[in-house]
Amino acid sequence: MNRNEQITGVHSISDKDIIENYLRKDPFLNAYAIGDLDPFFWPRTRWLGVYDGDKLLTVILIYQDDTIPVVLALDACAEALGAHLLSKCVDHLPERFYSHLSPSLYSSLDAYYKVERYGTHFTMGLTQENFRKSDSSPGESIRKLLPADLEPIQVLFQAAYPENWFAPKMLETGKYYGTFIAERLIGIAGVHVYSKAQGVSALGNITVTPELRGRGLARRITSALCEDLLSHIPIVTLKVKADNNAAIRCYESLGFRIIAPYEEALVARKHA
Repeated sequence: MNRNEQITGVHSISDKDIIENYLRKDPFLNAYAIGDLDPFFWPRTRWLGVYDGDKLLTVILIYQDDTIPVVLALDACAEALGAHLLSKCVDHLPERFYSHLSPSLYSSLDAYYKVERYGTHFTMGLTQENFRKSDSSPGESIRKLLPADLEPIQVLFQAAYPENWFAPKMLETGKYYGTFIAERLIGIAGVHVYSKAQGVSALGNITVTPELRGRGLARRITSALCEDLLSHIPIVTLKVKADNNAAIRCYESLGFRIIAPYEEALVARKHA
């Protein structure tokens, strides 16, 4: 990407083939967006194409969550365009949204939005050849979670991860695992994105009850989930705070590697 390339237009895109062909240039970094091409997620998406004449420079995803839209622009082409990119897209963005953006993009938002930043995060990726399995320990059992397990899941999140984003409909993917001791749910690992058709997944909602942390529970339950996913999904990713050293070490012990940094923020348009 040449930083001197000019943005001549920003247009909505509805052609999946155009979107996918672009995103597949960097599938690990774009795994969230690729997964949202799946029919399970597609109805909630809106896609912006940023052009120099007829040339597609980059793609921005606007995902309509149950509570607030999420805007994603992460790839190297978006990063190269920098603040110039979002200044051209302001009229196409929601009044209020949660953002996952390459770090260079935020400086243009201050003129139009109030931005509450939540710091730098890393995208991490895992492949079958790098995966290092972690076996379960005596006294604990790990099994798939079902929609019928929703109540204990919500209790666990409230106690262990109250700021977490969790959509109960994601239990329908069958890609949530729970760790139990004496029938009590004490750990969970699941997905934010899962598409067998697209061959991508993004882990999320990983936590362990506070009093049992430091015993390898998160590593073992994440291992069980990854083993399942890698049996039929070639691209497994996750996002983690850059200063969460314990979590990063846990994921690296399973074979994950850092793909790229990005920043998360809550963004709300300023009004005169």
